[in-house]
Amino acid sequence: MKRLPILSKVLFLLVCFSAAAFAYNAGSTINSELILPYVESAPLNDGVEDASWIFPDVGVFAVIDGNPPESAEDLSGWFKLTWNEDGLYLFVHVVDDTIVWHANSWQADCIEIFIDGQNEKASALDANDVQWRYVVGEDTMALCYTSVGNLRPAEYYMAMDTTSDGYTFELEVPNAGLDQLGTSLGIPMVPGTKIGFDLQITDNDSSTGNDEAFRWHATGGGDYAIPANWGTVIFGGVVTELQIPNVTLAPFIDGDLDVEWTDASVPEVAMSAIAGGVANTPDSLAPDCSSFFRAAWNASGFYLFGRVVDDSIYAGSANSYENDGWEIYFDGDNSKSTSYDADDVQWRWVYGQSAGEAQNGPDPVNSTCAWVATADGYTFEVAIPLADLPFTPAMNHVIGFEVQVNENDGSGRDGITKWWSNDNNTWQDPSLLGTAVLSDTLSSKVPEEVAANVNLSAPAILTSNANISYTLVNKGTANLSLYNILGQEVACLVNGEQDAGTYTVKAPDLASGVYFVILKTANGSSTAKVTALK
Repeated sequence: MKRLPILSKVLFLLVCFSAAAFAYNAGSTINSELILPYVESAPLNDGVEDASWIFPDVGVFAVIDGNPPESAEDLSGWFKLTWNEDGLYLFVHVVDDTIVWHANSWQADCIEIFIDGQNEKASALDANDVQWRYVVGEDTMALCYTSVGNLRPAEYYMAMDTTSDGYTFELEVPNAGLDQLGTSLGIPMVPGTKIGFDLQITDNDSSTGNDEAFRWHATGGGDYAIPANWGTVIFGGVVTELQIPNVTLAPFIDGDLDVEWTDASVPEVAMSAIAGGVANTPDSLAPDCSSFFRAAWNASGFYLFGRVVDDSIYAGSANSYENDGWEIYFDGDNSKSTSYDADDVQWRWVYGQSAGEAQNGPDPVNSTCAWVATADGYTFEVAIPLADLPFTPAMNHVIGFEVQVNENDGSGRDGITKWWSNDNNTWQDPSLLGTAVLSDTLSSKVPEEVAANVNLSAPAILTSNANISYTLVNKGTANLSLYNILGQEVACLVNGEQDAGTYTVKAPDLASGVYFVILKTANGSSTAKVTALK
């Protein structure tokens, strides 16, 4: 595989950030914002999905102008996007049975990447909006469309590999390459940074032109030139576990997305892991089976809201696992043992039926659920009370967790989508479950705007007793704290009312590692990333 430097430059602009973003769920969506996980080390750029890409895929489900792919075997795709202080990283897996080159690059089998550096959501392209295109089999990535300048990255590395069912594409854009036209603005590589983003996969099965195309977010054919219709991604923290938020008010179980979910900002999580052991993909991914869920908890139980896009729903099989429906897996103590024990359960709900059944563990006899048919599929909502759970819900309790959607179009189970594992053996091996933590409510964890009337200065290398300085333009309460890369507060240096002026405090004695110094006031906040050395 080739590592290829590029010729020119690309723009990104500073946007809001705060420590609150640490708690966001990688791969989940909050108010249409996809949360990107942080990786300690850059993935090896070789077109192979190595161990650095341990977090779930994001499905590319948006059908452009209502023109769906012919079948999943012909065109379906998933991507992973991540970051660290050194750059942005993208991995795409495409299922495609025929790959065709075309003289017009947009009509060839290709991947297109859309970026709005300021996330302005404007109705027309401007100087910080770019579209890049990679044509399968070519050695460079082309500039596609922009309003000004030649906005290819100043530096990038890419790799492509063929697979048994299509191809993979891997891209690294170092932070050093994120500038344009001599104006070095760059992306602030800190949690909470937002950029506009979309990704498109195009398919060509003949020399006459492209047959289908679909995207992660935008649905209109002309949206390549309308950044307002692209999605938004926000830089999150290390992806070690799914944050399941607390809800004060239990959802009303009626199959509708009520305010109990939306007011608490419970994130929607894409289920895009395709399980093996059955058909590798649903038979027509975009309209046939794509799925998403929201999960929450309180002291009384556990709650899940699921949304499925499905063009054909079937529940007439004698084998419950072959019917359209949902499965929930719990490992109550997250022991990751390879066989089910007393605090591990697997439950299944078949579409349209009110009672759940256990495949492992006792039945969820006290659970209540609801199903609602929608224009493009159905919703599923369930409450599992404390009496049925294999654990006692409590703040910061860690569990093994998985959700699964079964898909049947009338002749047998056609496909499976999951949140975490792409292995179909979770029914007998709970070590394959993902990890989740019961967290505080996310409703207050909204990135704060960076105000011009606060200023923070900290050395990039933080040694014991190093000076950290900050300036307050106005009198008021100030909080100066240090957080580790997981978003946990490790030291509070200042917390109280102060007059306007410049202040200096000594850094505490910290273990070696990466930290974030965060200054918060009533009028704004500011963040500095530092590395502590012993």
